[in-house]
Amino acid sequence: MRQYTGTVWSVRECYTLVSRSGAGDSGFDVLRLVAPGPLSVEGVFVEVGGHRTAAREIEAHGDTLLISLAEIVQADVVFLPDLPASGALIRDLSMRPAIATPNGDGVNDLLELEFAVLKVASDNASVRIFDLTGKQVALLRRGTGSGVVSFAWPGTDDSGRPVLPGVYLTSVEVHAMSGVDRVVRSFALAY
Repeated sequence: MRQYTGTVWSVRECYTLVSRSGAGDSGFDVLRLVAPGPLSVEGVFVEVGGHRTAAREIEAHGDTLLISLAEIVQADVVFLPDLPASGALIRDLSMRPAIATPNGDGVNDLLELEFAVLKVASDNASVRIFDLTGKQVALLRRGTGSGVVSFAWPGTDDSGRPVLPGVYLTSVEVHAMSGVDRVVRSFALAY
């Protein structure tokens, strides 16, 4: 039996779980979620690929929800209903490479950002790039993906001109009726 273990964060409509698997992985049939407070099984269901997936058993033990699925799932994104937790909208932000080199040689030319959007539609996400003086140099409004969103920045300002080498800040923002969630990270740009 393959088991996926994840941490649950607050969402109103559903949780998005992103599974990470290696080559030859056969999938999973158990979901284990841990929240900051007590959970209930009332109204819990699982969707994979937009379709409900049958659960063999759903158990709640304090802050842990254990869902045994009727079949093995091979998916990158799984949706679950609302459960109580904190107010995070952004989860699992990754940025690659640590040093972007947009010099046209095909190696590390783009800064790639990927993160899970919780609670709201992924089209509410944006990425702002700032220099260390606090001046915004680029705004990326359209990411790709649903649930897990990807952005790519080619090292240019909003006018399409290459920016100077140095250290920059990314501000990933997701907007909801309850407010804005923001994650700020630094990265380097060199030529």
